[in-house]
Amino acid sequence: MIINFMKKDNLGITKINLSQELKMHMNTRAKYLNLLEKYDAIVQKKINNKH
Repeated sequence: MIINFMKKDNLGITKINLSQELKMHMNTRAKYLNLLEKYDAIVQKKINNKH
């Protein structure tokens, strides 16, 4: 479900938006994103929005 959703957007999505769009609790989202990253299915990047 997460991978299919993320395929729609080549630039990525924030964790908050992902939780909202998939109606998924943040802890559940974090668990699956960590597993996907562990198995090299995704790459998580930290973005600083402060100027």
